[in-house]
Amino acid sequence: MDYKDLANLIFPEAKEISYYEEKYPRRDLKEGAIVTRFAPSPTGFVHIGGLYQSLIARKLASQTEGVFFLRIEDTDQKREVENGVKGIVSALSEFGIEPDEGMTSETEEKGNYGPYKQSLRKEIYQAYAKYLIEQGKAYPCFCTPEEVDEIRKKQEAAKIRPGYYGVWAKCRNNTVEEMAEKIKAGEKFIIRFKSPGREDRKIKHKDVIKGNVEFPENDQDVVIIKADGLPTYHFAHAVDDHLMGTTHVIRGDEWLSSVPLHLQLFHELGFRAPKYAHIAPIMKNDNGNKRKLSKRKDAEAAVSYYEEEGIPEEAVKEYLLNIANSTFENWRRANPDKAMEEFELSLNKMSVSGALFDMIKLLDVGKTVISKFTAEKVYEESLKWAKRHDEELAKMLEDKEYSLQVLGIERGNKKPRKDISKWSDVKENISYMYDDIFYGVEHEYPFQVINEKEDIEKEQKLKKLNIKNIYYNNEINKEKLIQIIKKENKNKNKEEELQKEIRELKKIIEENKKVNKSRKIKNKIEKKVENNIEKNLLKKRIKKTENKDNKIENAIIINENEKNEGSFIIKKLATKAIKKNKKILIININLENKIIQDIFNKKNIEKIIDKKIKYIENSKQKNINKKIENALFVKINENIKLITGLKYYKNKNEEYYINKIINIIQKNSKKYYLIIIYFLNKKENVELKKELNKKIEKNIFIISNNYIEIKELKKELRKYNFLENKNTYIFLKKENNNKNNTINSSIIKNIFKKEKITTKLKIIK
Repeated sequence: MDYKDLANLIFPEAKEISYYEEKYPRRDLKEGAIVTRFAPSPTGFVHIGGLYQSLIARKLASQTEGVFFLRIEDTDQKREVENGVKGIVSALSEFGIEPDEGMTSETEEKGNYGPYKQSLRKEIYQAYAKYLIEQGKAYPCFCTPEEVDEIRKKQEAAKIRPGYYGVWAKCRNNTVEEMAEKIKAGEKFIIRFKSPGREDRKIKHKDVIKGNVEFPENDQDVVIIKADGLPTYHFAHAVDDHLMGTTHVIRGDEWLSSVPLHLQLFHELGFRAPKYAHIAPIMKNDNGNKRKLSKRKDAEAAVSYYEEEGIPEEAVKEYLLNIANSTFENWRRANPDKAMEEFELSLNKMSVSGALFDMIKLLDVGKTVISKFTAEKVYEESLKWAKRHDEELAKMLEDKEYSLQVLGIERGNKKPRKDISKWSDVKENISYMYDDIFYGVEHEYPFQVINEKEDIEKEQKLKKLNIKNIYYNNEINKEKLIQIIKKENKNKNKEEELQKEIRELKKIIEENKKVNKSRKIKNKIEKKVENNIEKNLLKKRIKKTENKDNKIENAIIINENEKNEGSFIIKKLATKAIKKNKKILIININLENKIIQDIFNKKNIEKIIDKKIKYIENSKQKNINKKIENALFVKINENIKLITGLKYYKNKNEEYYINKIINIIQKNSKKYYLIIIYFLNKKENVELKKELNKKIEKNIFIISNNYIEIKELKKELRKYNFLENKNTYIFLKKENNNKNNTINSSIIKNIFKKEKITTKLKIIK
């Protein structure tokens, strides 16, 4: 008996491989055309990394007039989930990634190189496994799982490399007769690849992305056909990529270590190996450390997350292309109106390290993408999403004509509105234009342009006509106003009467422009702001400080400003505390902003603290950390102390740095009426606020410097349960120079209508 007889004994019905070579001829494509595939397993939801890979594969095939196909690798049927294939097909379709060939549903497919589901290609794999056995390059292995496990334990005890190779491959050197005898006796077996490799030899390989890499040669006799007759991934992918004409394998770099085995399989099968391009994983910043996006930890890892949030598929793809090629952002800037399909993707320009996923950046892309949509498309996409996820929004949009007018405001201009980053933002952005939704919200206009002398009746009419936004932005658009008036006053369609309405509205607006220019009125408003802060915040919310028990309730201010605009509020709060003869502790991390100098006229603080620290470090004193901590305190006056020089701790360790701030606050919390923390780094803010919320019960004042990003601020507050604290206040900067950013206090109240929180609108120069 020879190897051919053994092969016939094992696979008596398997066809000759020549049959499949003829059935699947080489593709007739132009020179340079790339054939790629996306080959997921139906074992769970589609990962954003999978979408990333499929997008790149689809793009490469399209721009070279090649072929992109979807192959389902379902050989691990124990882990397969119900409707797994359907989920994969739907995910790709949701993002406009349509394969030229492959699976189109759970049971249907298109293309001439199928079946495109590996479980249906069993006979093909057996034919090529038979061929390897005939060549003496594969053999049946009769080792039980228990025996293989015992081999592994012996290797671990001897502290040598685990695996089935060399002397540890018990069945490798069985004779043909011994193998045949065991098969005839009914012993269960698997088929292993008989590796010709040696670990002491190296192979060199050029990855399209990684460049030149070097590996030890594969010497493992890996399983290629399992006991159930189905192949392993390693063997199946080699056979399939050969027969389907794959030229480029785009996959995650976790498969890089498998390259020696895969190249070996291609060589022993007599196939031409495809080019491999191993993509670095998408990473996430986790407490200052980079890690892979996790299916278990990160909601954004699932492709379904983006549909649920309503992030447009165009935005997701544009963002992923930016991750893929850094040149995409410059290309988009130079070609704002071109379709992303026109961008030429290059594998050579892809990063070899993991790109950091930035949700804020993605949402910015979403704003830009949606800003280019017509009102009709925004309406259609919003409604489609709302029908799936938001019944209230779907009901709002029932009046298509009116909704198109609302969504069409400031759309189609040279600088269109960018207030919507995803479809889930739509309701919050337009709800104030719908009386049924906006009804019951308290409307306060403490700092708006209307003054006490204006006609109250006219103001009420503006509210009724749903043109508050136009009015408060000092804008007047004849066509928009006419449309709204026509809708609300159907019996007043005569042009003369409409013009009269417009003139009345315009008169009010022009009068208010004059009011805005009046320094007297402006000073009056600023004085009112100051009084409101002192009266409503310090007097009402910190009233516990003046009770009979003389309990001290501390206020912590976390200022997120990068331009010192928050110094006004800090100064007012601190001034009030000083007047009450209360003690204040200021924690200042970044001295570059000069806020301490600006507010308290205390200069050269940095030199003082550096001198103290240098002296202590050069001394021979014990407990240096304790001495330095004491040195960080600088006396401003009798009631005010400053802690600075905290960058010393930051240079040591990020976690140590944050904990040190917490410890300082806890230690001194009962000594001070007011604690002010001032620093710039946004990440530090988030982490510190998180810890403060856990460990310290205080009044917390948060100052946000970007008014138009209020919704993002709300999410951050909600994330760390800040909105559950009734003593939390939000100060908002009003951008007077940007009309699109100007939102009156009633809209802010509507944003926070579900939270029991006091919001104040503050004009900061």
